[in-house]
Amino acid sequence: MQAGFGVDWGVIGGINAIESWHNYLGFGTSGGTYGLINALMSIGTVCGAPFMGLADVFGRRGINFAGNAIVIFAAIIQGCAVNVSMFMAGRFFMGFGTALMSSSQYIGEISPIHLRGRMVGFFGACFQVGSLVMLGAMVGLSNLPGNKAWRIPLILELIFPAIVCLTIYVITPESPRYYVMKGNRQKAKEIIAKYHTTSTDINEPIVEIVVSQIEESLESDRQSYRSFWDYRVFFTKIARYRLLVLVFYSIFQQWNGGSIITYYVSQSSWSGVIFFY
Repeated sequence: MQAGFGVDWGVIGGINAIESWHNYLGFGTSGGTYGLINALMSIGTVCGAPFMGLADVFGRRGINFAGNAIVIFAAIIQGCAVNVSMFMAGRFFMGFGTALMSSSQYIGEISPIHLRGRMVGFFGACFQVGSLVMLGAMVGLSNLPGNKAWRIPLILELIFPAIVCLTIYVITPESPRYYVMKGNRQKAKEIIAKYHTTSTDINEPIVEIVVSQIEESLESDRQSYRSFWDYRVFFTKIARYRLLVLVFYSIFQQWNGGSIITYYVSQSSWSGVIFFY
């Protein structure tokens, strides 16, 4: 997910320097239309976020598959866009699909406790890998003739999501939390034994401890906040702190300079930005 998001960040910033993109879709390098194109990714993410709850219905792998499939669809729409409205629709679906990729949640639930922070950290770092690779690739892709210079990079955004869709049910297990939630305690123990122990024995003490912790967490959630409209959790001390961290993280992520600079960089200064990054 993060590598794909980084690729999109590099593409949408890079094609701004391609004159044929602006000419074909018929808008300039400033104004409300261009600002909306850049904002639609975030708008789609906000609209898609409430549907993350479907992970408890279809499983972590199911919701991730759906999110990546939507991103593939969005990449094709963007790359094949015949007008600005079609391109905007692709941007919106790109954000919507991204919101359904519960990869960080999945990693946190499947990883052993002593490796959880490290693996989630590696997951976040993949954004830089994807963005740097695409920023470098844009140097060559921008020299392609005509509309290929912007269509091909946009279509290339489907590569990472396609890899996920083709392999997610083959090489990755379902979350043990999801199995416990659905009452399949035995399957949850098998997953935990395989990924949290060296013996893969479900009779290891740690296996029962982890399953019990999951059950306690789920029971606490059911007893405290049973209704979808019950937002009392946001007024607890712990939740207020976490919510504040998320708010500041979102603000700093949007205004740290990277998006603001690369999304609105002019053609003459693009090569300097690539060099800088």
